Order: sequence, then C-alpha cells, then structure tokens
Amino acid sequence: MSIVIVGPGIGGLAAALSLHEAGHRDVRVFERVADLRPLGVGINLLTAAVCALTELGLMVRMAEPAAAPSTPAYFNRYGQRIWCEPRGSHAGYRWPQLSVYRGRLQRILLETVHDRLDPEAVLTGHQLVAVEHGVDADVACSDTDAGVVRGGADVVVRAGGIHSALHGSNGASQTILDARTPALHLTTAPTVEQALTRYEADRRPPTTALVHSNRRQVREHVMVPAHERAPHGFGDIGEVFAPGELADYATSCKRAAVFHPDAPNSRQSLTRRASADE
Repeated sequence: MSIVIVGPGIGGLAAALSLHEAGHRDVRVFERVADLRPLGVGINLLTAAVCALTELGLMVRMAEPAAAPSTPAYFNRYGQRIWCEPRGSHAGYRWPQLSVYRGRLQRILLETVHDRLDPEAVLTGHQLVAVEHGVDADVACSDTDAGVVRGGADVVVRAGGIHSALHGSNGASQTILDARTPALHLTTAPTVEQALTRYEADRRPPTTALVHSNRRQVREHVMVPAHERAPHGFGDIGEVFAPGELADYATSCKRAAVFHPDAPNSRQSLTRRASADE
C-alpha cells in the first residue's frame, strides 16, 4: 500500500511513524518548504496523547525536553485560588501529562522518521496543489522547482494544517490521536474505503464534541462565574460555588477532551501489524 502524507507537522510525522510501525513501508511525507525548521510555542500533551507516543517508543527521547505538570490551577485577579486538581500520573493515569516546546517535539518526531523510515521519506520542496482521484489509486500533484511532480498513492493523508491545500487542523493532543488511528484501520480493515469509514466513525464524534466544548468556553465556566459572583474576591471558594459544581465542571472538561482517567487507562492499544504483503 502506497501512502502519501501532506505536511510533516506533529500529526503528519506521528502518522508516518504509526504506519511504519504497523508494517507499511511505502510511506512518504510531502513538505512545501525547502528547509524544514520546527517552530512553535509551548503545548500541553494530555495523557491519551502521551500514551500514544509511548506506544511509538518515544518516551525516552521525550523525557529530557518535556516537563510533567502535576496540578494546574485557576486564580482570580486577587491571587485567590478558584480551582485546582492533579493531572497525569498524580491523578491516577498510567501516563503523565507533558508540557513541551512544539518545535522540540516536531524535531524528535522528524529525527525518528529519518531513523526508522528513511532520510528521504520526507520530501521537502513539494507543495501539494491537487489530488486526482482515480478508480484504483489517487495521484498527488506537487509543485516543485523542477515543475509539477505526480505520484500515485492508495491513500493521501492530509496533515498540513490551516495553510494546506487539503485543509485541516486540530490541537496537539487530538492531532496525535488522529494520526495514530489511520494506521490501526488501514491495517485491520479489508479495504481502504472501509478503513477510512472506520476512521471517520472513530474520530469524528470525539473531535466534534471537543470543538463544541471549546466554542462554549467550558473552562471560562469557572473563571467567569467566580468573578460575577465574587467581584471583590472571596474568603472560601465554597461561598462562591455550590457543592459539587466545580467537580462537575472538571468531569465535563475531561470527558469532552477524552482524558477522563477511564478513557486512556482502559482503551485498547492503537498498535497493529500489517500482513507481510503490505
């Protein structure tokens, strides 16, 4: 099976590693710029994403550049604590939550792709301009210094973010889960079409729920009420919120982002192996 991934960001590189781990050997990653330089700011990787990176064998390399926050907290303008709770292994998860510079994570993923796949697996200077859909395979058309290059592929995976010709973007943790899941279904489904259908059924519902949650600004449901109910501060947070109100908020956030302990701790591994003829 020939697979083209558009964009060597966190999602694209994690997808390439996942597919290679599953036994797919014809995997290429296209990047439009000639000189790939990992950039970005600090990001938080929730436990489900850290679990996925652990399955890829990356935790030893992640340990040094990442920090493991134990207890995030919210404060009002007077420095009075509104809410806090443990995270990662401090909260009963099997994996930590990690904070890492995005550029470092991308660099680790890129170097691992070079080591495990091939230094030529990431093709720079290839800007995707179109995908021609055929009966048996697709054709990815890329603009290069040498002109338009056309390459056949059974599957074209979009992972290029908001500037890609195949538009798509997501948060870092969800992106890693999105990237791991295609390898699972492309390895276990009888056909590519069924694999993609399973992937959509698997990832669309939680992603949609998370987007809706973000639009409702669920986290501000703590900050805003605290200010409105106690604009001049408070002596005890129990005077501001009803019993169980903050706990309900915390649970809703976790379930929306699929990082309630029940989810990552009990889910099956995303690792699968392809048959020998893949």
